[in-house]
Amino acid sequence: MWFSPWRRILRGRSGDAKPSGLRAGTKFVEEDTGVEYTYDPVMKDWKKRVEPYSALVCKDGSTVWAEDASGKTIASGEAGVDDASVIQSAYNEVNDAFVNIYIKSGVYELYADLNFDIGVKNFALVGEHRAYRYESSGIAGTVLKFHNGKGIKITYSTGRNRGFRLEGLRLDGIDKTGVGIKIGDQANNKLIGGFEISDITLTNFDTGVSVFGCSYVLGRVYVEESEVGFDITSPEGSGLATLLCCGAFYNTSYGIYIGKEGVPLDYTLINCNVAGNDVGLYLNRVRGFQALGLFTEGNNKDIVVKDVSSGSFFGGHITGNIEIGSDGSSPVNIQFMNVVNGDNKDLISFNIIAGYGILIDLGYHDTDVISRITGDLTYTTLIRNNWTHGATLFDGRGVGATRLIIPTSAPSSPKAGDMYFDTDTSTLYIYDGSAWKSVSLT
Repeated sequence: MWFSPWRRILRGRSGDAKPSGLRAGTKFVEEDTGVEYTYDPVMKDWKKRVEPYSALVCKDGSTVWAEDASGKTIASGEAGVDDASVIQSAYNEVNDAFVNIYIKSGVYELYADLNFDIGVKNFALVGEHRAYRYESSGIAGTVLKFHNGKGIKITYSTGRNRGFRLEGLRLDGIDKTGVGIKIGDQANNKLIGGFEISDITLTNFDTGVSVFGCSYVLGRVYVEESEVGFDITSPEGSGLATLLCCGAFYNTSYGIYIGKEGVPLDYTLINCNVAGNDVGLYLNRVRGFQALGLFTEGNNKDIVVKDVSSGSFFGGHITGNIEIGSDGSSPVNIQFMNVVNGDNKDLISFNIIAGYGILIDLGYHDTDVISRITGDLTYTTLIRNNWTHGATLFDGRGVGATRLIIPTSAPSSPKAGDMYFDTDTSTLYIYDGSAWKSVSLT
């Protein structure tokens, strides 16, 4: 055993006795095992350092391997051939209820799925990638390159749904085949909840992210150049999902598709971006939907709203067409608030094929946008602002005019300014504060 006075480090072997009565922070390193201990003078004991992972996956030249927190090899193989089996072994072979797998930077070639059964044990799969809207492949960090339509599959076979975390990975597919990340199993009603995915980039899959889940958060997850970016849903009465700063770019069909099956409840998009897709955001079936700060650019259709009940869009920068209804759907209570501004007033348009309770706030740009609000406006209300009269409501059937809904009988406790229309005599009455006064309509 020997001691470094400058760093207060004792070095020895695993069988050496460790002294006591030392200063706080003194370390003891077992050179044969690499295990490090720190002295605690309060407890008068040595505390073993615990690595922030259960398993570490690395590659160096022709070798790929996984080791546990003590440095013991879990599995190893030929780089570019055995990458998937080594990563899978890191999850399978660690006998804990929670497995934290850390994958070092590098390009890993995977020819098999990575399968995680969170009914058996939950996990975190973490790499060194940071997702950016315009990122360079030279700083991709941890890249999992899936061949033959393979990807990450997460479900549970028994026990309870324990949740998981994915972070800091770039997933590249081949020829737009397979699903990059598949969560849950809708066919067998395996609903996954309580998970978090962040700093993930996916490219070139058939579907980037497929979710049958609830109570989860996706943050800074980007899907590019796939057939479908996000295909997410929940069974009826379940949902509570949030997409935060996520993006779908240059996908052949849909950027974000919500509610293909089932009827998700309470989905929220915050500062998300859809650009260059055929359809940017497709809402098929949803109850309770909010989009705050949605950005769109270069989609053939920016937003399609089908069987949605209680949906709202607030702010953001929508620059293309919004289609509401059609194909037998009847959206109900859909609001667009503060979505028209000086930057997009000459670009945004609405095609209302069907729907009830559609509310569109035109801000101060009604004359710029009204000509691009088309379709069946029977149950559409527009809010128009002007500098002299404040806000004006007018019905879509009388675009450019004000339509008031007037009671046909006198209220029981009238106040000055109240009015009603007597349909028997075709007479309009206004209450002056003390009595009803008839108004001539000729």
